[in-house]
Amino acid sequence: MTLSLGVRLFLLAALQGTLTPALCVGGVAPDLLLTSAILLGMSRDPTEGAVLGWMLGFVQGTLHGDSLGSFLVSRTLAGGLAGALRPAISHDHPLAPSLCVLALTFA
Repeated sequence: MTLSLGVRLFLLAALQGTLTPALCVGGVAPDLLLTSAILLGMSRDPTEGAVLGWMLGFVQGTLHGDSLGSFLVSRTLAGGLAGALRPAISHDHPLAPSLCVLALTFA
């Protein structure tokens, strides 16, 4: 992982804590780190997607203050599953990544 990716992930974690409360609709806020774990997993192999998901889960769990284990497991599985689904996803269709994020967010 390059330094620029690490900096981007840290900035994303900061945005998760500051920006998403303002984006709440009906008490539901977007989870930027879960979405990022899925999108990063889709652009890499399953192992690298799981590692990036684990890192995002660790950062989010540490900043959240509790439920570290659930953040680690959910982000690791999301990144790994997205990486495993990569060969089956049509990258030519513009809605494919969005539908994959939607499906893995509710899974």
